Amino acid sequence: KDIREPLQIIGLIDCLIAMAIVAKEKNFVPPNLNNDNIIDIRQGRHILLEMQTDNAVPNDFKSGGTNSKVKVITGPNSCGKSIYLKQIALLVYLAHVGCYIPAESANVCMVHSIHSSIQVNESAALRLSAFTIDLSQVRRYSEYDDSLVPFFHI
Repeated sequence: KDIREPLQIIGLIDCLIAMAIVAKEKNFVPPNLNNDNIIDIRQGRHILLEMQTDNAVPNDFKSGGTNSKVKVITGPNSCGKSIYLKQIALLVYLAHVGCYIPAESANVCMVHSIHSSIQVNESAALRLSAFTIDLSQVRRYSEYDDSLVPFFHI
């Protein structure tokens, strides 16, 4: 008999046990999944950042319902804007794959997909500036009404 099938089952069990242990040790909470197009994360934390520093600050994120779905985040360089956006995407992803998440509470809507822009340089071959390429990405992703689209450096 093929040994890969039981090994896949053992690997899945190992993964589930590891997720449960981390969730308990780090005080993760079960997210509430909804179909209301609302994301409400209270005191969310970036799990990778917490592993690197003791001074990570938890923060909230609200989108949909009475809160705008479009956010403009400004601040000086190296103040955490990109980390914050990555944290939101990571928490939504973890909620969708069945993980508990690092937060005080989380109400996360079902999303079709999570998109992210990548920082681009100007393209002489395409005769497009970096800004034009970024706008093209925004236009393309705006077609997805039920997706999470964190953009960096637009």
